[in-house]
Amino acid sequence: MPDLKPFFSVNAWGDSLTTGATLKIVHSLNYSDYTASPHMAPLVELPAAELQEKLEGSKAAEKAIFEKLKAATDEWEAQAAQTLLLEKVLEYVRTPEVSHTSNEWKQIQGGAWEISNRVYQMRYVFVPVPQSKAVRVTWGIVYNTPQQPGNPRYANSWGDSRYIVRQEKKPYDSVEAAQRYIQGRFNLYAHLFTELSPPVPNDCKRMFMVNGHLLPGYTLAPPERTKEEAVKDLLDCLEDGDVAPAVSEPEAPPAPKQKAAAPSPAKPAQPAAKKKTGPKKSGPVR
Repeated sequence: MPDLKPFFSVNAWGDSLTTGATLKIVHSLNYSDYTASPHMAPLVELPAAELQEKLEGSKAAEKAIFEKLKAATDEWEAQAAQTLLLEKVLEYVRTPEVSHTSNEWKQIQGGAWEISNRVYQMRYVFVPVPQSKAVRVTWGIVYNTPQQPGNPRYANSWGDSRYIVRQEKKPYDSVEAAQRYIQGRFNLYAHLFTELSPPVPNDCKRMFMVNGHLLPGYTLAPPERTKEEAVKDLLDCLEDGDVAPAVSEPEAPPAPKQKAAAPSPAKPAQPAAKKKTGPKKSGPVR
């Protein structure tokens, strides 16, 4: 029998593979009655019951092939998961180290000043007000977060604000007054800049993770204990003898027979005078 033209066409445009992500195999058949007649000829003479039996057998064979394909996709899933994991690990190990000033004040581009370490960064800048001695102060402290992967499939999973505190364009009459203000702000947060890699607060640990794993060189601060936990720990440390017994209220004394003269009011004590000290003169925070 000469080779016959197929009586169907296959649409396989849906097939695609994105390694480590998606596998799509979408095939559909289209029947063509222009070329089907030679294929039908040997079958149309068969009894309907026999044709029905052949149909059921063909469907069963098709389902068996489908199960083999599913088994193959299971194999693909396991392999694709390894591809995905290796991609994520490479993103992790290729994450560059954050830049910082090693807890020293340094002037940066635009005239701003910065002090930073591997976790925190503080910056401030003075902007002169035209035709006056006044300046406007902008400052802030942020988490010095590592660069996240540039993979478009990467989702920023922490989503928290990098800002810890900030103030924009606060006016001051002079550079000296602005400098005293910044010195006071820095004194309040100076404890953040005593280590090159201070412990990362637990509530923002994902900022210092890549793909769910803490970057090397970082440590997490111990979780803060609740007030109830602190009280319970204190009570657990106490022995029975450490707890004072309840004291019953004393009986009221008998009423005096004679009314005593009221004492003259005592002269109120004057508060101790505070030694006056002039404001500390400090140059720009360095």
